[in-house]
Amino acid sequence: LRKMIFVIANIAEEGLNGSKAKDWKKLQFMASVDIEVNKYSDFCRRILNTLGHRVVRRAPPFYYLVEQLEKIGDSFRDICIYCSSNSVALSGEVSEAYTKVNDFFRQFRVLYGKFDVKALTEFARNHYELKAELEKMLHSIDRKELPVLVLLKVAESDIFDMNGALMAEKL
Repeated sequence: LRKMIFVIANIAEEGLNGSKAKDWKKLQFMASVDIEVNKYSDFCRRILNTLGHRVVRRAPPFYYLVEQLEKIGDSFRDICIYCSSNSVALSGEVSEAYTKVNDFFRQFRVLYGKFDVKALTEFARNHYELKAELEKMLHSIDRKELPVLVLLKVAESDIFDMNGALMAEKL
């Protein structure tokens, strides 16, 4: 699971860098890296289905985390595919939103590694601020960047949705 989280963070970060630099080949490559995310998620699901979790009550939340992470990886992959196939270079406003979603995922990553209730409260606060900011941007950005913003909004929502499963697994 940690490797899957690392690969997703890498796709997100390099996808942002590639779209800023108009490096369409890099974006295509980063989209192909999602295969690794799929392999890790399949492996985690296979382990959970065959062996279970060492603490039985934690298997369902862990399974949910795996499913959500796979969906988040798909959202970042789709951003890379869209930007590379349509030659979309992100504006400063959308790049900033992308950076904030990446930071939000990084915050989840830290929270997963070292769970803390205060940090979870901060995570929730950041979610509501970022959600409002992304919704506001939907009405003001260039139409060509709209699919990217929608995918960022989906990824942000999926990241936040893992908080319940994270609490169930860590507490």
